[in-house]
Amino acid sequence: MMNLRLSSLALLFLGLAWTPSCLSTEAIAQADSHNHSKQTEQTRLAPEFRKLLTDSLTATAQMPLNPHIKTRGRLEESILRTAIDMGDLPFAIDHVDRMVNWRSGIIEAELALAYARQGLTEQAEEHRIRAARVAANPGDHTEQSWRVDRIENRLVQLEAILSQENPQEVTAAVLSDEEFVAFTENVKAVIEAGDLDQIQAALFGCVSLHSDYYQNEDRRQQCQELIRLANSRIPLQLQAKHLLQIAEHAQENQDLAAALSFLDEVLELLTMAPLDIRNALPLQASAVSLRFRAGQKEKAKREADALREAYRNHYHLIADIFLCETLLPLAEAYLNIGEKVLADEIYQQALQDGLHNPNSRPQLEDITLLSLSLVRQGHQPSEELTVQLEAAIEALDQPW
Repeated sequence: MMNLRLSSLALLFLGLAWTPSCLSTEAIAQADSHNHSKQTEQTRLAPEFRKLLTDSLTATAQMPLNPHIKTRGRLEESILRTAIDMGDLPFAIDHVDRMVNWRSGIIEAELALAYARQGLTEQAEEHRIRAARVAANPGDHTEQSWRVDRIENRLVQLEAILSQENPQEVTAAVLSDEEFVAFTENVKAVIEAGDLDQIQAALFGCVSLHSDYYQNEDRRQQCQELIRLANSRIPLQLQAKHLLQIAEHAQENQDLAAALSFLDEVLELLTMAPLDIRNALPLQASAVSLRFRAGQKEKAKREADALREAYRNHYHLIADIFLCETLLPLAEAYLNIGEKVLADEIYQQALQDGLHNPNSRPQLEDITLLSLSLVRQGHQPSEELTVQLEAAIEALDQPW
């Protein structure tokens, strides 16, 4: 009989189940622990960051439910997920009951996961019950299946974490040689079949294992080969994203030469088959941050400045509803390389460019994106930017 780990793997490639790592209960919990290693303590955000979240929620509540209930629910979810990711569980708890649709189930499940990671099983169970209640009655049945799946996928992760003897000390994924071979063969079969969604699911597993097994040269190389094989079947933007991820793993493991090699490969890829600036700039900004951490600080600064100039020269080619989201990764890159003053300038420009669209809905989306970026980056906005944000929220009105 298949053991639980290989069974989870098989279900992934059959399309019958989905979990972020999809390889084993250990792998699921490890991926979860890795992604949230800095957010395991329950805390409260500093007042200035709580204010950004509160102002965004207050502004979102102004949006008419008809016809904008989906947008409003999506924004509410992003705000409360940011609070959870940053460790401020009380903020999410205080506001989850005010959410307007089924996405409250996602937040309840995320709260359950956050408590489980801390070993607080009683609180985790309380929020699990709330999430399951929403999953049982998600509202509009026209799209019920995928809504329920998004909640239940998190509950599968929760079960994996709670199955550990000590959820706070989750070990890395452990696959036997037989299981690892089965994994690689399944990935190859998925790639050969050519279904994009299944390939992306398989890639998620490859990238997760590449991180877990970076110190195992043989398995690391096999994961890289699978990622490259899958990359040959997916769009350029996704190829660059996965190369950046494995560069990140190299940097985290102090393999700086490999990290820089992957970075150069990303930039060469973007040069050979260039994306439009809206899609290229965020990837290039991520490369700037990684290059800085890999030790090439002066080159990272030059590349950031070049991206700023490229945006100035080509922003007129970007639809106004995408200007802010295109520029925000560059502001974050400047923060990551220690240029806080320049970062604040970029944040201000991103806000003003986002306000070019006269409708309040896209303006609110950009205000929220920018506010959440500031919170996640831990960057206290300047007084000038704070005033501009408050004025932008105050000006929201018809038409939405």
